Amino acid sequence: MIATLNNVQQRGFAFVFFQLARLAREKRQLDKALAKTEAGLRLEPQNTWGQILLGELFNERADRARAVSHFKDVAAASFPTNEERASRSRLIG
Repeated sequence: MIATLNNVQQRGFAFVFFQLARLAREKRQLDKALAKTEAGLRLEPQNTWGQILLGELFNERADRARAVSHFKDVAAASFPTNEERASRSRLIG
């Protein structure tokens, strides 16, 4: 169903994948949690919570080098400011 929606509509479902990832993480199903987190980030790549979760999952899977690299990439990324997000939503809406 999600695939039939446009990009803006799909982003609204990213939280579902992040919640499924959180549940899998609690059960120590780290590969599943990682896959769900990555699916959520494909829909909403600038989701800060999802990016942090991804780095934490890399670390919990004992892939510390990848976790550090991921966190460095996230820290260096230029996320839009609140003003930029507001401008974009006015253009879309």
